[in-house]
Amino acid sequence: MPLTYYDELARGYDRLHGDEQRLKRAILIAHLPNVLGRILDIGCGTGLSFSRKNTIGLDPSIRLLRLAKKRGGLLVQGCGEALPFKDKSFALVQSVSALHNFHDWRLGIAEMRRVSSQWVIISLLKKAKEYKQIRAEILTFASVREIDADRDTLFVCTV
Repeated sequence: MPLTYYDELARGYDRLHGDEQRLKRAILIAHLPNVLGRILDIGCGTGLSFSRKNTIGLDPSIRLLRLAKKRGGLLVQGCGEALPFKDKSFALVQSVSALHNFHDWRLGIAEMRRVSSQWVIISLLKKAKEYKQIRAEILTFASVREIDADRDTLFVCTV
């Protein structure tokens, strides 16, 4: 398997993006609904956005997953457009600043809906090329609360 951009960046990822990811994690925790059940973190990277111990991290980069292993939890190599989980198998699905990197973000959102039984939280980079289109798709969830999170918009959605 060829190395990805994030595989190449893995060793320095926390130095480069750590402060920003920790800030997003704090905002995420402050707005997390009361979740009983498993959480899926799509695009988990080094695991900086893990919010609870019952989180399963998924990322396409094997090198980032190796670094995330230090933070504990179950880790799965995969992509957000083809989640290897059963329907409604997570109480909460979160994706922190990853959706704009998907090859097919529409399919990624559909997969999040499919595997979540209650909540989907998406942090979307405001400067993402297709921000307006992605936001419009996110707003089709049953209910959506938008939170300004500096460089991102945080969407807290119910399915």
